[in-house]
Amino acid sequence: MTWVKFCGIKTIDDANNVAMCRADAIGFVVGISPYEPCEDERRLERSKNIIENFKHDIERIAVTRVKDIVSLFSIIETLNVDSVQLFHNFSSEELDKIYSEFPKIKIIKTICVKDNSAIELAEKYELLVDRILLDSCGDLGRGGTGNVHNWSISKMVVSSVRTPVILAGGLNPSNISDAISIVKPWGVDMDSGVTTDGKKNVEKMKLIMGACKNK
Repeated sequence: MTWVKFCGIKTIDDANNVAMCRADAIGFVVGISPYEPCEDERRLERSKNIIENFKHDIERIAVTRVKDIVSLFSIIETLNVDSVQLFHNFSSEELDKIYSEFPKIKIIKTICVKDNSAIELAEKYELLVDRILLDSCGDLGRGGTGNVHNWSISKMVVSSVRTPVILAGGLNPSNISDAISIVKPWGVDMDSGVTTDGKKNVEKMKLIMGACKNK
C-alpha cells in the first residue's frame, strides 16, 4: 500500500474527483512567486474557496515556495490545511516556530534530486520534518517540472533516512509501477501525470490508485 497525493487542484470538481478515487491527500499550489503577488493572491483565494466547499475527509496540503515565516503562517491560517509542503530550506529554529504556532501541522520538505547532494540534504532534514518529498529539478532548482529524475538517487535517500519519503517528478500511469518497485517510497505525488487539458483525469487517477494500493 503506497500513500498517494494528487497535486495542483484548481477546481472543486477536480477536488471531488480526487476524493472519489480515494487518494490519501490533495495538494494546493500557493505562494509560488514573489514577483507575481496578484497571481499568488488569486491562487490563495481560489484554494480557500475549494477547501471551504470540500466535504471529504482526506489530507489537505498547501504546497508553497515562500521563504519567510510570516507569509507561511498566513497561508496556513487562510487555508486551514493539515500539512504544508515547503521548497525553501527553513532552519531548524524556523521549523520549530511553525510547529509551535501550529501544533497539529505536518511539514513536508521538498528536496530537488539533481545529484547525491540530495541524500545529504535529506539526512539533514529527516528528524526536523514529518516527511521528505523528492522531486525533479528545474532550471532554477525548483520542483514541479513534470520530468523524471534519477531514481537510483531517490532509492538511496529512502535507504538513508527514517522519515517517510514521497516520490514525485514525472510520475504517470505508465511508469508508476516501475517507480514504486525501484525506489520503494512511502508515498507518491503527481500533478501533470494525471492531468488532461488542465483537468484531473479520473481514469488516469484510477490507474494510479490501482497500482499504488496493490503494492
